[in-house]
Amino acid sequence: MKRPDRAPLIGLFATAAIFVALFNLTPISESDFWLQLKVGSEIRETHAIPPTIEYAFTEARDLGFIAHEWLSSVATSALFARVGYAGMIVFKCVLSLAVTGLAFALAYRLTKSAAVSVAIALAASWDMNFRFQMRPEIFAFLLAFGTTLVLSTFVETGRRRLLVALAPLALVWANAHASILVGLGLPWIFLAGTAIDDLRARRAFRLKTVQVPLAAAGISMFLASLANPYGIHLLLHWITFGRGAWLRTNIVEFSSTFSETTRRAPYFWVYLAYALLVAAVALKGRKRLDGTSLLLLAIFGAMSLDAVRFTAWFALAGTYAMGRALAGAARTPAAERRWIRAGIAVSLIGIAVALGRGDVRGHRIGFRNEAPMSEAAIRFLHEQGIQGNVFNTFSHGDQLIFNFYPRMRVVIDSRTDAYGEAYYLRYRDLCGRSFKALGPPADLVAFLVRYGVTTIVTRPLDFKNWSDKGHVAALEGIGFGIVYADPTTVILRRGT
Repeated sequence: MKRPDRAPLIGLFATAAIFVALFNLTPISESDFWLQLKVGSEIRETHAIPPTIEYAFTEARDLGFIAHEWLSSVATSALFARVGYAGMIVFKCVLSLAVTGLAFALAYRLTKSAAVSVAIALAASWDMNFRFQMRPEIFAFLLAFGTTLVLSTFVETGRRRLLVALAPLALVWANAHASILVGLGLPWIFLAGTAIDDLRARRAFRLKTVQVPLAAAGISMFLASLANPYGIHLLLHWITFGRGAWLRTNIVEFSSTFSETTRRAPYFWVYLAYALLVAAVALKGRKRLDGTSLLLLAIFGAMSLDAVRFTAWFALAGTYAMGRALAGAARTPAAERRWIRAGIAVSLIGIAVALGRGDVRGHRIGFRNEAPMSEAAIRFLHEQGIQGNVFNTFSHGDQLIFNFYPRMRVVIDSRTDAYGEAYYLRYRDLCGRSFKALGPPADLVAFLVRYGVTTIVTRPLDFKNWSDKGHVAALEGIGFGIVYADPTTVILRRGT
């Protein structure tokens, strides 16, 4: 096949890269970014992983903490110390481009068409965008696509030496993010997929050349993954993590994909559109789908239907399946040119949307600080020299820890799994996060008095719920008054 002119192809790559870059050059808004920085810096300073929660002022400080993201936290904190907040936004953008690049490489391995592969990679990046945050999961996406690319290349070429890379990938993955369990399943999915292909083709199993090497790779990955601070307990933790009904009810990322709360979010409709696109392409090219495609779609599709945090992971299955289904879609120069023109058009539309609206979550391009707690509120606490036990809203705990520990201790932070169901639900009944769950004012007063809390750092919404249910009046009755307020934060002090 005659290759298309380089200029249009270069134009496609350039516009696609600009689109992905702009789509991800957005502020870091997640609260747990700040906790990762704190944990990472503590590990770098002490050369030890914190075994307990430790930052809380309640008995929860002695609860065990499985730092399954310790390696990512160390790397993130080390980089933050050098490049600062704006530099981390750029780094997040680079990681997003890298994940998209690996999606392109995987698709190209299957389609042999650059233009078609760009389209597949852009669709995957679009689906994953709401999870392209500066948190350890983005490293896991990078490792997942890298692992799948290695496995796909091996099945196609039979080069066993490629599989040697999988154990080191598993080692890094197990220490970077608890989703290593996904990685450990990939060799076995490919093994089962190739066996299905052999059965469909009515030929003998390729045990010596394919299935046995894949099984050996799967075993080596499992053994390598055990080289983490928690051993097998890390894998068991990930299996049980997020399955509690209380987490699925109270924490958005663990909630059901089709819950009422999730359906109100724009990323739900992005996922739904992407899932329908994958289904349509797979159906049209069903004769080209192999056993691995079917297994990936079934497994990752079921995961994506279970919880909203897994919808981004469906892009891994979607990339592989669409790569198979669209193999040969641009077998002529004319078809390749059509794909190039379509890709450029879609990228230009994406650039316009990114400039006008921002990313999937509505965050516009820029380097401003969109952390849950404003810089002005942080500055106020610094200037006032406030210290001691702080009753905080859930979203502000990580920033308080990062900026003020050990001068301040919090009641809770984003490590919900470590605090446990009983503690979280008790906290929820006090904090005003949920108007419906909010308990009587006397319970909040008793808690504050018991632990000698003299400072409250909360959100305007939580404060409003307190006000509507009489908690503010009760707080005023024991000497609390507002000393600071802005659109992100309300600070109350006792004895003012």
